[in-house]
Amino acid sequence: MNSPKHTVGQTLDFFRAQLGTTEHPSESNCQQYSHFWHAPCQPWCADCTCYVLQHCGVLDVQYSAYTPRLASNFKKAGRWGNEPRPGAVVFFDFIGRISHVGMVEAVRSDGSVVTLEGNTDAPGGRDGGRVMRHVRRSHIVGYGYPQYAAGQHPVRQPKRGEIPAWYYRVLKDVGNPRHYLQGPDVRHVQKAVGALPDGEYGPKTASRVRAWQVAHRVTPFDGQVGPITARAMG
Repeated sequence: MNSPKHTVGQTLDFFRAQLGTTEHPSESNCQQYSHFWHAPCQPWCADCTCYVLQHCGVLDVQYSAYTPRLASNFKKAGRWGNEPRPGAVVFFDFIGRISHVGMVEAVRSDGSVVTLEGNTDAPGGRDGGRVMRHVRRSHIVGYGYPQYAAGQHPVRQPKRGEIPAWYYRVLKDVGNPRHYLQGPDVRHVQKAVGALPDGEYGPKTASRVRAWQVAHRVTPFDGQVGPITARAMG
């Protein structure tokens, strides 16, 4: 393995940097992750997750694009279990067998997990063609545990009802018309409020958010998406 071994935090940061990556062309299964593995255009949730692990030096089980086999490789290595942890590889059963995979970003106090996943979409499907963040509560089969480098900072778990700062950090401080923000989470909000989903949180988006807050009686009416508005938007 050529890459130096990363910590959990470093690996999650690298996976977060993939958010918003899509297939090209749309619905083709063609993207950079399968290309990295010298594979054809194919369902790519495992290719994406393994790409992250390989880049961060922690793909210490045999690579496989077939999710049941990748899960089996973790089991054979003795690193499989039912405990969610930040940095764990999470496997899902959507069709009667293991059929999707991602990485745990955080574990919430209500038992749900925040995940980073390739080849998904806003409803949470397993072939949506985009790298996205989800909150998952069901269909989880188990977890594989990569062996990360030591010395990471502790990952603080959110309190009940709290949305962690990293979950909405790109959506704050938008009341200033000269303050522009970008990212896939911005597009999600723009679709919710009927703004042009261009990924840029400028004054027009802030105005739409403010109107949405007034219409739904979500205070403060500040045009910003902080934890209260984020919870109200789901």
